[in-house]
Amino acid sequence: MSYTENEIKQIVDDQRSFFQTNATLDVQWRTEQLRRLRRAVVAHRTDFEVALRADLGRTPFEGTLCDVLPT
Repeated sequence: MSYTENEIKQIVDDQRSFFQTNATLDVQWRTEQLRRLRRAVVAHRTDFEVALRADLGRTPFEGTLCDVLPT
């Protein structure tokens, strides 16, 4: 996936605007974001292992133990 410079600028501007709404201060919102992150990491664990193998030479066990589980 690649983005143009203008698309990246728009994404950053949108994120800054959202942050300025103070919605991120709500504990329930933050908790839900962490739950979503956990689900995404679990769902893409194999993808992470493949990327860690390609980039760092990690075995699936090493990738899981050192990178995926701590996340």
